[in-house]
Amino acid sequence: MQPVVHRPERGKPFPSAMESEKAIIGIILLFPDRMAQAVDRDLVPEDFQAAHHAPIYDAMLALHCDGEGICFQSVYARMSALRTAQILEPYEREAYLVQLQNDCGTPAGLADHIHAVKRAANERSQALVPARRNS
Repeated sequence: MQPVVHRPERGKPFPSAMESEKAIIGIILLFPDRMAQAVDRDLVPEDFQAAHHAPIYDAMLALHCDGEGICFQSVYARMSALRTAQILEPYEREAYLVQLQNDCGTPAGLADHIHAVKRAANERSQALVPARRNS
């Protein structure tokens, strides 16, 4: 396991994987150049636990791969083209993306958020292995 470089303020707990998912999306929306960092760290949509976060990241990844700009409008438009935008209906569609962008904080902790999400995904995957063996 890699050491955590960006530590929370004294007395505050580390964010949960779900909070890290929100932070990753928000940071990339606010600082689109940080998408390269997520790609370099092999973050994939399947790493996201929340059913509505995976399609958001998938749209961001598609925009990045196509060389297009990433902002809340382009992400929602790409989700619409991919027919995944309806998953944001309970979260007020584009407003949810804006909220994540506004609440993301500093981009300095992006690597730690990615690490937390990937670690949680790995733990979920490992939990499934014994269940499959018992089947």
